[in-house]
Amino acid sequence: VNISSEELAARCLWSLTFYGFSVESQTVFEVSTEGNKYEQQARALRNRHTANYARMKRRNLEEHRLLPYALTLEEWRVVHRREAHRNRMKRMRDHRQKRRITELKRMGKVERDICRVLERTSAISREDLNYLFTTEIITPRRYNSRAYDRTQRLTYLLRNLVRYEAKEDDAAKYTHLVIVISTDPTAPITDLEMGRAFDIMEYIGMQSPDAEVLWEFGTKEGLGDEAELLVLKSY
Repeated sequence: VNISSEELAARCLWSLTFYGFSVESQTVFEVSTEGNKYEQQARALRNRHTANYARMKRRNLEEHRLLPYALTLEEWRVVHRREAHRNRMKRMRDHRQKRRITELKRMGKVERDICRVLERTSAISREDLNYLFTTEIITPRRYNSRAYDRTQRLTYLLRNLVRYEAKEDDAAKYTHLVIVISTDPTAPITDLEMGRAFDIMEYIGMQSPDAEVLWEFGTKEGLGDEAELLVLKSY
């Protein structure tokens, strides 16, 4: 690896953080500034909640519809002071708003998981995934091979799943599994790799034997000779 000692140290430290380092995105977060429609609604409602106590004009509320308010420390003191003197009606209103914000944030996360699948394959439709909005728990997992050899990329993924993926004691609780194995459009899955692909599907599925499994091959630009495994477990 031809990089400086400083960059090597930086990448090691970054990889040790909670979010980790993504070679593909070169960024910590995937979340876009704008977000999907549910995330936008959650931000707008959260801003409206803040505006109730920050004495913000309606014009400012519309200007900051997609982004959280950037208030000074003194302005936040005003917000907290006014919140502390709410009457019963305002407390009830705030409770309803906060509950709706929680619902919208949850729907935003589900929509993001659905979009991840749809971006990789057209063989799975949105109608196939709409059940995710009614689930209690969704556990997304994404794995990237680092085989540096196209013929070994799926073997690498399977080996890491078997060796390093922590087995969940209650994995049998999951009722639905969505599995997508993606490769670069210029390096599709070959006939010789099909056996390994089915081994991966079988290994994931046997941990939740009663789950309904939906799986497909997908494509994702930028993977080169590597492969990506996307798994959504839910109940």
